Amino acid sequence: MARGRQLSQLLTQLQGETGMSMLPASSVTSREHRVQVLNRTQARLYAAFDWDFAFSWRDVRVEAGDRRFGQPADLDFERVNYCAIKTLGEGNNDWQELAYGINESSFIQIGEDVQGRPMRWAPAEEGKVELWPVPDAEYTVRLRGVLTLPLMVDSDDRAVLDDTLIVLFAASELLKRAKLPDWEDKAREAQLHFTRLRAQNGGNKRASFISGGAVSGLVGDYVPPLRRGIDYVD
Repeated sequence: MARGRQLSQLLTQLQGETGMSMLPASSVTSREHRVQVLNRTQARLYAAFDWDFAFSWRDVRVEAGDRRFGQPADLDFERVNYCAIKTLGEGNNDWQELAYGINESSFIQIGEDVQGRPMRWAPAEEGKVELWPVPDAEYTVRLRGVLTLPLMVDSDDRAVLDDTLIVLFAASELLKRAKLPDWEDKAREAQLHFTRLRAQNGGNKRASFISGGAVSGLVGDYVPPLRRGIDYVD
């Protein structure tokens, strides 16, 4: 049970958990398909919980008049949950957290295009972040969010999540497709491990996870929470 296992190791573990030599010939999948299942399983588990180790900070410099700026490519656009600013002359402890959300009510008192020290932020189109008021000087913007999840393609590519977690859920899906009755036991084992890991990562911040996108009595469907709020601010 560890993070950072290579794809080749996950494939070997998956073979052991499914007993592929025992599966009906018609259900034995190709390596390409098994890799696809492992990637999809990791992606859904990665989205189903705010893993502490998945968060990172990024600083972006914006110029006066820059209403919008490009978000760092390695942060998930939908999972940035904190934004703060400071001018270039301010110290390390002078970050001012910005309120989330920009709408017409924000413009009532001082207008949409007025320049000043930004007080609010919001995601904009094409992976950009919008600030309001429009920056009146050069600022450093600090974002906190979840890193994008890389795909595993080559044998030495490494998983981000716990290997046992990924493999157990993937094995449950493959066994279910093969119509083998022990898929439910594997799913329960996977869910117990998921619950244990979530408890070790700061408590339950997401709903339960079910492999393959199906609804079952074992766990509930994933329901995304409000992404940006004080629950995630350090």
